[in-house]
Amino acid sequence: MTTLPTPRRTLRRHRLTRTSTFGAALLLALAACGADSPDPDASPSEPSASVTPGPATTTTAAAPASESESSSASATAGGSTSGSPTDDGAYVPASEKGPARNVPKPVMPEAVKEDTPEGAEAAVEYWWDAVYYLQQTNDPEPLKAVSTTECKICSSYIDTIDQIYTSGGWHTGTAPSIDSIITQDLEYASSSTMLMTIEAGRAYSEDGAVVADTEVPRESKQPWRAITRFDDAKSRWLVEEATYEGADE
Repeated sequence: MTTLPTPRRTLRRHRLTRTSTFGAALLLALAACGADSPDPDASPSEPSASVTPGPATTTTAAAPASESESSSASATAGGSTSGSPTDDGAYVPASEKGPARNVPKPVMPEAVKEDTPEGAEAAVEYWWDAVYYLQQTNDPEPLKAVSTTECKICSSYIDTIDQIYTSGGWHTGTAPSIDSIITQDLEYASSSTMLMTIEAGRAYSEDGAVVADTEVPRESKQPWRAITRFDDAKSRWLVEEATYEGADE
């Protein structure tokens, strides 16, 4: 996707004045939950960066129960595995034949540790990377590192993906890209309003069949919002909640 060379715009000194409760479509977790979200003064209009995983280490998702001994990876409960002697370390996306292998683990940007509007946006972008990584590996640690313990959608993602993997299945992941983002400075937090492109994805059962109702088509210009706050004790921004702002279908 082409990013226009326009400066990032930050809207400041807006307060969180009221909230509305609705059933958010969890496009990535394949589940539904209700979440509180702010009523904003602005909508996203300016391009920002695409969310792409930054590799540091690689992880292979837990292998399904039906995978033979000749599989290219051996599974662990958390998703980390050691490759087979023939594994060249290259990333292999998930398919009906098995889970993803050697998934690049996202690296938290240094900007996340800076109490600035740019730091808040960097945290949101990293959060999406961590969700995509979770889907492909069932490793929740990167997501937990950038989320508060009260984040409802974070817990939903983690629990739903874990159910898929512990039942012997796996997920392809639904790669996210941020098309535009505007960050507002609230009284004790920041609110980032985004338009997202979410790539197609699905979950597979242990026999390689697509799990019913998990097929997600590619969607563009999906409105999302994330609330972040800077945690002084951890010296970084954390996502308190993320909500899908589109109409429920």
